[in-house]
Amino acid sequence: MLPLLLKNGYIIMCMLVLPTIRKKLTKKESCRLRFAFLIPAHNESAVVGSCVESIVRQDWPSELVHAYVIADNCRDNTAAVARQAGAAVFERFTEEISGKAEAVRFGIDRINQDGANFDYLVIVDADNILAHDWIATVEHSISGEDGFQTYVETKNPKDSAVTFGNYLSFVFMNKVIQEGRSRLGLPALLAGTGMGFSRQFVGREGFSSNSLTEDRDLSAQALDRGYSFKWIGEAVLFDEKPLGAKASFNQYKRWSSGQLAGMSSDFSRFITLLGRGKLLRAFDMLYTMTGPMLPFSYVGALLMSSICLMFGSPEPIFLFFGMSTLSVLLLALMLCFFGRGMRDVLGLGTYVYVRLISWASLIAALIRKDNKWIKTEHARSMTADDIDQIRKGDF
Repeated sequence: MLPLLLKNGYIIMCMLVLPTIRKKLTKKESCRLRFAFLIPAHNESAVVGSCVESIVRQDWPSELVHAYVIADNCRDNTAAVARQAGAAVFERFTEEISGKAEAVRFGIDRINQDGANFDYLVIVDADNILAHDWIATVEHSISGEDGFQTYVETKNPKDSAVTFGNYLSFVFMNKVIQEGRSRLGLPALLAGTGMGFSRQFVGREGFSSNSLTEDRDLSAQALDRGYSFKWIGEAVLFDEKPLGAKASFNQYKRWSSGQLAGMSSDFSRFITLLGRGKLLRAFDMLYTMTGPMLPFSYVGALLMSSICLMFGSPEPIFLFFGMSTLSVLLLALMLCFFGRGMRDVLGLGTYVYVRLISWASLIAALIRKDNKWIKTEHARSMTADDIDQIRKGDF
């Protein structure tokens, strides 16, 4: 029961600090920061144009915004669509598709070779759409940190039960975990997209992750090495989620493989943080480590408590169902207060469905880890009205 107990305790801790006043840093004057957007893309002609347009049409001086698309082993007209939308395009051809981290490193090298001048390098996926005030919101919030993570919203919450379940996951992650951690003084958890790094950080650290889940790897490094990644929840980016269970399973399996591959490093970081007296950061790392254990925690606790019940000891089964009920109640409370109220609570079953898919992918990753990046198909176009509706919760 310990992983489940830790999960609920962590969520309660984050919820308890949410009513506190967030520390705000006031700027003496606008810095007018320069942003370079790096967009790795593999056969993304259906969506990359809209992504680039949402960047170059930001409410920000155009000379301070530059979009760079890495057309990674593309067999379609991704490069042509991106150029027409206003991006500079670097084409990359290799014997096999090595994944996002390699494409990002290639892009950083090319940007440096071209002498690009930027204050923050931002990584977004080709299917993403940025709210029109994304840069202005980031510039108002940032104050010299190593990097930042912005709010990643579901682009297509109404398309299927899987996409709605993912939307609920984002409510939980962004409005409770990310916001709670920010108020506790912890670095933001990177989400793989909508994340930015200062020029100094890029020059010092480069893009040091070789993992299939480079965002998770860098987030763990931040706890250990003291990187300052700021959470900026007011800057919103829209990310397309897979429609069906199979596509979602494949995506989660890649993430699960990254989780499992990082377990030994996470444990080492946990011991190091504990030894240095960084108890809050050690607790945060412990929470990260227990994520892959949760499905086995549920199944093992149910099995053991059922055996205890057979031998006349009902207390364990009461404890199990009590802790499981608490998990559901916490989710319902989060959706009531931080989501759209009962409209989201009534869809809680879709969140459970998505969690079961992720757990199945974890078991599959234990049997056979993914060593290669697998593309998720994207084709969802969006209008400005669609974005406004999702931001207001009118869907």
